[in-house]
Amino acid sequence: KTTNVSYRVMLHALDRLNDINGLKRCFEEWESSYSSYDIWLANVAISACLKNDMIVEAESVLDEAIKRSEGPFFKAWDMFMMFFLKQHRVDSAFKYMEAALGHPKSESVDKVMKYFEEEKNVDGAEELC
Repeated sequence: KTTNVSYRVMLHALDRLNDINGLKRCFEEWESSYSSYDIWLANVAISACLKNDMIVEAESVLDEAIKRSEGPFFKAWDMFMMFFLKQHRVDSAFKYMEAALGHPKSESVDKVMKYFEEEKNVDGAEELC
């Protein structure tokens, strides 16, 4: 039986090689045979999907992770928030920030505030506060 750690190593290697198809196959293989759900493996898959602008696939991985695991999901929510912020999709970024139940990383909040500053969006900054 292949361990979660072995899958994590393989997923990270495939991500570094930018082999998204290989990563998806490896992740699907793990999903079909895991003995304990490892949110960190889901986070690697989510990160790879977002880097390749595969938002539907990333959301699908997160949805499955939420069904199969008790989390924590903060890292995944943070990745989505940053992805949408980089695309100037503030409403979507806020959705994931709110999902983090007020516990986003401080550097993420700083980036959101910097975005508002650059965009001169006082209303958005006030809404966040």
